[in-house]
Amino acid sequence: MATLNQFISQVKSTGLARDNKYLVSITPPRALIGGGPRDAMLRLLCQSVSMPGLNYVSNPVLTYGEQREVIYNRQYDPVSLEFVLDGKMDIKRYFDSWQQLMIDPVSRMVNYYENYIGTIDIAQLDGTDAENEIYSVKLHECYPKIVSPIQYSAGAKDFTKLQVQIEYKYWTPVKIQTGTNVSPTTASLPSLDNVGGFPAIASAFSPPSIPSNLGFDFS
Repeated sequence: MATLNQFISQVKSTGLARDNKYLVSITPPRALIGGGPRDAMLRLLCQSVSMPGLNYVSNPVLTYGEQREVIYNRQYDPVSLEFVLDGKMDIKRYFDSWQQLMIDPVSRMVNYYENYIGTIDIAQLDGTDAENEIYSVKLHECYPKIVSPIQYSAGAKDFTKLQVQIEYKYWTPVKIQTGTNVSPTTASLPSLDNVGGFPAIASAFSPPSIPSNLGFDFS
């Protein structure tokens, strides 16, 4: 069991992550880039955010002996964002425009999927004054599925807030650069570019080559 001195030494050496040290960066669809609030305003007024998790979906399999749970897919839960609204409601208009890009409010026509998706970066910052990123993930193919109602009250004295639920396809960890060195927290991770998975592992399960004389075209 770790001693108190070991615990204190560890805290002094690496510090502890704090849940009020975070950064959110939103890259909207191309049709919204350059319009609405700047990214700096969204970062500043993001009151809270949830770092995404990962859930493996499994089925019970019984072949012989004890039952096993065998995974067959991955499941990503939505991410919730909460914003303190600015005095001109630009953040509310920003997400209104994003949702109207998904389905035209007049014609009711549904837009193409690639025309309304963006990306979101969520980072954990360290406790220094520089607030360096120590862990970061990128959410791919994002869109605001739910923009919650705003509740007003004559007796309320708090700032007006907006909750947004983000749907996305998958997330990948982002390599953190410290000068010219990659942070040791992410240096050992395999690349997840383009596939959203582990190529080194997936390659071990690649199908055998198909003889060319069978007449099948898999291109």
